[in-house]
Formats: sequence, C-alpha cells, structure tokens
Amino acid sequence: MTEKKPAVNRTVKVKRKPPGKKEKSRMFELIVLLLFGAGLLFSVLKIGGRASVPYSYDSIIEKYSKEYKVDKDLVAAVIYQESRFDKNVVSDKDARGLMQILPETGEWAAEKMKHNPYSEEDLMDPEVNIKIGTWFLSYLLNYYHGDEKLAVAAYNAGPGNVDEWVKDDEYYWGEELHIIPFQETRNYVEVVLEMKDVYSKMYPEEFKKSVQPKTDGEEVSAE
Repeated sequence: MTEKKPAVNRTVKVKRKPPGKKEKSRMFELIVLLLFGAGLLFSVLKIGGRASVPYSYDSIIEKYSKEYKVDKDLVAAVIYQESRFDKNVVSDKDARGLMQILPETGEWAAEKMKHNPYSEEDLMDPEVNIKIGTWFLSYLLNYYHGDEKLAVAAYNAGPGNVDEWVKDDEYYWGEELHIIPFQETRNYVEVVLEMKDVYSKMYPEEFKKSVQPKTDGEEVSAE
C-alpha cells in the first residue's frame, strides 16, 4: 500500500478583523515581494534590524535542530514565514501554531516519531509544535536527498505536488526544480531561503552552531 502523504499547511488568520501591526507588516512585505522581488524586501528587513526580524524559542529550536539535524536558521526561517513567531496563530484550514501544522499532519508525524501521548491541542504548545515541525522538515530533507528547495516547497504545497513537478521536465531539469507552478509556493520558497540567510547574518551568535541537514546516509525513520 502506498504511504499516505502528509497534509499541507497554510497560514491565513481565521478571525476577520481590522489588521494589527503584524498583519500590516505582512501585507507590506507581500506587496514589496510581488512588486519588487525578494532582493528589495530583504534589504528593507535588514535595514529594520532585529526589530523587523523576530526570533525567539531559541533553546527549543536548538534542541530539535540538533536532534533531527536540520539547520537552525532554516527552522527559524520557516517559523518566520508561517507565523512570525506567534504561537497562537490558527489558519482558516486549521493549521496551528508556530510552524502551522495541520491536525492530520501532526497526528501522522506523531505516529511516525512515536511521540506519545499526542492530541491536537498539543500543536499550540511551542515545544511540541517545533519538535513536530522540525522532524517534518528533516523527513522532507531526507526524502528529497538534502535538497532544501524541494523540501521547503513540499512543506508548503505538500510532497504530492512536488513529486509531480519533479517528474515534469517543464519544471524540473538538470537535477533542479527551476519552475514552481504555484505562485504562493514560489513566493514561500523564495522568502524562506532568503530568510535563512537573513537569520544567519542577523543573529550570528544564535546560529553559529547550526548543523548540516541530513543526507542519504542519515535517514529519519518514518517506519
């Protein structure tokens, strides 16, 4: 039997209310990204300094990035893009917490990780959320043989979609995914990979011990 692919996450706020500072900031970043590209966006963020690039939960990120051998700055970049480090975010598709994990993805991952006991409510706990999200990133990095672009795309769009793109020579050639047909995922990947660099440069002390991701020889068990 073919193993069920984990579900996809999204990060749109459930409650429709006048945008606060975080929402306005995110809207501004999206407009800059769409109009001028990632280069200008990250120049703006760097000018703003640490105030415009939040970072917290360092000890938890450190713990699970080491355990699952994922770069700390990649984990931070995913959290930034998913929730801006707001542990209370819930999407309109019910993706939850810092790394925006769907309940069905959390249940699937918890079973694979042998994380027991587990409940949906655990996804609102920063430690459990980061643990599962980092494990899932490690799983995707191993699945895609260390290719961060594919792993990050799959974190957003799901492995099923990415697998289809890899099979299509319109999108994938020369051992690289050149075209991401989903605009949301294309923007997501660009932001996450750029933010990984921003975090490593803006928080050098926090990320100086960052580890290398798993490769073919170091598998994350999904049995």
